[in-house]
Amino acid sequence: MKKSVGVRGAYLLFSNEEEIELQERYSKEDIEILFFGEDSLQASFESFIEIILNEEMLRAVIAGLTVEILKVLIFKAASSIKNKKIIKFESADKISPATIMIKASTKKGTIYQNLQNDISDKNFYESINKIKEAKILLDSNKKDGINDLFIVENSVGNLEIMTLKEYIEYRKKSEENDQQ
Repeated sequence: MKKSVGVRGAYLLFSNEEEIELQERYSKEDIEILFFGEDSLQASFESFIEIILNEEMLRAVIAGLTVEILKVLIFKAASSIKNKKIIKFESADKISPATIMIKASTKKGTIYQNLQNDISDKNFYESINKIKEAKILLDSNKKDGINDLFIVENSVGNLEIMTLKEYIEYRKKSEENDQQ
């Protein structure tokens, strides 16, 4: 299987020329990059902009082979969000800058991580390390079925890996705190 990266919401981020440039850059690394248009299906709690890694790409990231090329894509997307002032409507009275969701699929489940558009080098590498940890957790899980893990920034600014149930509770508490 070929290493692949999908970019959902690419029409908001990149011009046709930028997409071609990224495709050429990725093809040199033997990575297929796909750009999804505004008519593509989406199922995300947090973001309409997603960087989707297939299992081969995730393995290459974990092995350290494609970390830098992934970084280029993420930082380019984050820069576009800031420069184009792309926003998301969370509710009738809450508007915030768009974020990027990394979505990495494995045979045992999916790893989700939401990245802010002001990501630093340090935060990027911390995110990669958490994705590695989450992959190890998924691989060692003996349970059948879908086992999704969410990587979130906790109240003290550290990244934390959560199960779906923990993530739902975290979201509920966050929404309650936002309303107060």
